[in-house]
Amino acid sequence: MLSAFRYRLYPTAEQKIRLNRSLLLLCDLYNGLRAEKIRKYKEERKSISHTGLRALALESRRQNLDLQAVHSQVVQNTADRLHIAFKNFLGGRARFPRFKRYSRYNSLTYPQSGFRLNPAKGLFLSRIGHVRIFVHRPMLGKVVRLSVKREANEWYAIFITEREAPIKRPLSEVPHERIRSADLGLSTFAVFDDSTSVEYQRFLKASEAKLKHIQH
Repeated sequence: MLSAFRYRLYPTAEQKIRLNRSLLLLCDLYNGLRAEKIRKYKEERKSISHTGLRALALESRRQNLDLQAVHSQVVQNTADRLHIAFKNFLGGRARFPRFKRYSRYNSLTYPQSGFRLNPAKGLFLSRIGHVRIFVHRPMLGKVVRLSVKREANEWYAIFITEREAPIKRPLSEVPHERIRSADLGLSTFAVFDDSTSVEYQRFLKASEAKLKHIQH
């Protein structure tokens, strides 16, 4: 079973520059691979395979000094995205892959390595550094992928984890004393199966005197 855990990132000003620069370079790479795939089919009537796209992405990285500042697996993931986009198009599940604008390329993905979460130092991202992260809930399962996303000028880390699905017990195996029922009403908030009830809190009525004083 796959689960997603999303946490807020707080990169420094320099780290934001590196992240935005990486997205810009990856967007250019995506559009370049897309153009090459279309050219190959139009001129030679041949398709570039998934492996071929990955090889082209790594070759572009070797020839581009700026792109070498991006982790190699992140570069290969750009080829993976393009392959999936064409696969969905050919399968009738999506439109033809469009040219990506910089404003629409908002995430980069570490498929297997290049990142490390350290509660004391933060989230280490290869070629970026240790980024401060707010882990507001524990992560369950083994991390298999990490995506760093820019959203409304904020940054987020999205961990994809893999774990065993919880075993669901049939209702017949649940002890009778653990099964409760309740009836929600208008005059009473809830009446339980043991005849006990819970009244409405009536927060407005309890605060009327204070509200009148503040309004006055």
